[in-house]
Amino acid sequence: MAYRLEEWAASLLAAAGSLWFVQELTRTYHRAIQILPPTGGPTEVIGLAILIWLHAKHRRVLESRTPVLAQLPDAPVAGELLEQLGSK
Repeated sequence: MAYRLEEWAASLLAAAGSLWFVQELTRTYHRAIQILPPTGGPTEVIGLAILIWLHAKHRRVLESRTPVLAQLPDAPVAGELLEQLGSK
């Protein structure tokens, strides 16, 4: 899945979870003192959406850094370093 599509889907899921959260919160609303946040369902959906969104952002950052990493010279392997240290 492309990271832009993943970001879009996560945002849509978070919006749906937020609407569900508010609907559950106000379902039995009579007075402000009686408001209890819903457990389970909508909170978990919002949390999942945030994780998916963060994953998409992580993929975006990695994709933007890939050309830079490809231009770096190859790092010496541990064996080459030990040989260089041994020859000194």
